[in-house]
Amino acid sequence: MAHYQRCLAHLLAWEGTFISSWQSDLGGLTCCGISYRYHPEWGWWEHVKVLWAERDGSLVDVSENVDLMAGVRKFYLERYWIPLRLDMVQSEELGMELLEQSVNMGRRRTVRRLQNILNALRPSKAQGDIGWITLTVDGILGRRTLTALSEVQLNNADLELVIGFMNAGQASHYLSRALEDPTQRVNLRGWARRAGFLPILGGP
Repeated sequence: MAHYQRCLAHLLAWEGTFISSWQSDLGGLTCCGISYRYHPEWGWWEHVKVLWAERDGSLVDVSENVDLMAGVRKFYLERYWIPLRLDMVQSEELGMELLEQSVNMGRRRTVRRLQNILNALRPSKAQGDIGWITLTVDGILGRRTLTALSEVQLNNADLELVIGFMNAGQASHYLSRALEDPTQRVNLRGWARRAGFLPILGGP
């Protein structure tokens, strides 16, 4: 589980270990990246709402709230890590990227992007593509996708490409959101840092 803990730490460095409710955040009331709008079934909301009601500022730091943080770790493990089968991803850097993007943009969207990238890296017939199976872009990190990914992870240059294109796709998604919804444009600078396109100032 050490692999999961390190990837989760990376995620929380972006999401924060606090309760917030920013006007520009479509998720509404949020705790450590968990949005009430999208995950109203999470069992800790009553506790979170009490802490939010008692706040004396714009944020509520919950990093030292042992029980609540255990609930946060359990949520990300059960809702993202296990369904995505990220324990099967050998590269910790890629595991961090897949977890972070899945939480921020959705599991299937993230895996579909990964599958498209792996298909694009497929050798051409001139290079000899014997044994390479074109992946079905279904958003499921299944056996074939994991097999293709394991081959890529043997080559650092290919792995670097995968992570680079994952970030490029993330940036493109953010740009589309800002174009579709002007209220989200205030988030562009932070999103660009998250996708690796601007220097990280005080970030993870």
